[in-house]
Amino acid sequence: MRKRQWKYIFCEDDPPQLYDLHVDPDERFNRSVEETTASIERELLDYLHAQWDVRALKEAMATSARQRLFIQNMRQAGDFVGWDYQPRRDASRQFVGSGGAALATTIKCLARFLFVSPKPPDHPGQS
Repeated sequence: MRKRQWKYIFCEDDPPQLYDLHVDPDERFNRSVEETTASIERELLDYLHAQWDVRALKEAMATSARQRLFIQNMRQAGDFVGWDYQPRRDASRQFVGSGGAALATTIKCLARFLFVSPKPPDHPGQS
């Protein structure tokens, strides 16, 4: 989370991280270990706990991970075809490209619609 120039990263299983983005935009120096930043770190941590139920959020993420792993294992066990499946066809023969010329429009029309002979006039000899 961020407040002014401070960026705070919290995870129950890892040490906290605090960065001063004005001085350290690349986030190279973790300032959470310094006594001079203890008050801003406490402020951000208190705000974090006031906004989110950290334990419930962690459990929801773990549940989601278990569900995604279950789905992945089922996909690998079966004969599932993924959404990104590409048929083994030569797309250059399957689709009509456009070259930007008027002829391209005609070619596209011919590719889409079957040829139908023109209908003879209802009254031959009249125009």
